[in-house]
This record gives sequence, structure tokens and C-alpha cells, in this order.
Amino acid sequence: MARTRVTIERVVEINADSWAGEGLIIRTCYSCGSPIALTTDHERRARASQAVNFVCSKGHSQVFTETTETRLRQELEEAQTRNTNLRQSLTEKEEMLKATEQRNVNLQKRVRAGVCPHCQRTFQQLARHMVSKHSP
Repeated sequence: MARTRVTIERVVEINADSWAGEGLIIRTCYSCGSPIALTTDHERRARASQAVNFVCSKGHSQVFTETTETRLRQELEEAQTRNTNLRQSLTEKEEMLKATEQRNVNLQKRVRAGVCPHCQRTFQQLARHMVSKHSP
């Protein structure tokens, strides 16, 4: 006959002076199935830090680890943050590219109209002016 392991989770309120009225939470040992009573404060601290452990009556040391769901939620939040940052960066780069293209179009129009891009003077023969005045 196969045994079924049942996890017990319940909060028990006690009024003993030594516990200062804290509730107890009953957990089950992962190894032997023994019940483990934790104060709500100790469980809160154990869940907050993996450095805080607890032990069953048979000596099995245990810690709360990060659940898969919690880890995946954190990874999703990080991916969404990266995605937002990349979208913002892409938008900024697109705006910079658009501004640069507009400056180039304006410069091309001025050169076609005979305005020297270096000295801003107008010439009938701009090509001859560029060779004579601005060539290296």
C-alpha cells in the first residue's frame, strides 16, 4: 500500500507568555513528514532570507527557497524593463537619425542653390570656388 504524504499548513493562536501571543504555523518536514511549528515571525524571517533555517524534531535542517513562480515573475519583470529601455533607446536613435537626414537634405538644397557649405557665401560657379578656396 502506497503512503500519501500530506502537507499540513495551519495557523494556531496560542497565548503562552513565552511566545508573546504570536501565532504558530505548522509545516511538514520535507524529508520525514514530521510536523514543525514555527512562529509567524520566524517563518517571515526564514522566507525573507535563505540564511535563516529551521529544523524538524528528527534534525533535518530546512530553508525556504525561491519558488519557480517567483523566479519566473522576477525574470519577466527584468525582461520587461530591458524591453522598455530598448524601445526608448530605439525611439531616441530614430529621432536622431531623422534630424540628421533633415540636416543633410537642407544642406543639399543650399549647395544646389550655390551656397558654399564652408563660408556660407553664394557663388555662380560653386564647384570652381570649392576647388580654389577649400581644397586640401
